[in-house]
Amino acid sequence: MPTPASNAVHPIFDDIFRGIMAPRATVPAAPAPSANPFERARLALIARLLKERAPGAISLRRPRLSEFEAVADHIRDMANIFDEWLREIGSEVADNSHESVDMRQFTGAFLAAVDGNATFEVCEAGLSHRSARDD
Repeated sequence: MPTPASNAVHPIFDDIFRGIMAPRATVPAAPAPSANPFERARLALIARLLKERAPGAISLRRPRLSEFEAVADHIRDMANIFDEWLREIGSEVADNSHESVDMRQFTGAFLAAVDGNATFEVCEAGLSHRSARDD
């Protein structure tokens, strides 16, 4: 039955209404430290990603080579951040393994995947715009 202070038909609606009208909890600025090393690595990755700024948008009217180069630099920067995360994961695995872990597999994998591949394509796109303007 509804209480005198409530207009709800059923008590469950009172709970729902209170949930909707209650002030939202604020998200803590920094998550609580974790004993889990993989969670710590994940949180460090997220913090680093949030600190990074994206490059400016490429101009639609007159794209400049420098805009494309900034995108390529951004790709490299992001890859380096992910490489740090992967190195942390590999170190934890190596520290807790009875077998030898080849840390080379956890070093520079992301940068190696993008540098000269995705970054090459971005820079080539910038060069093609520049050469098209020069024609």
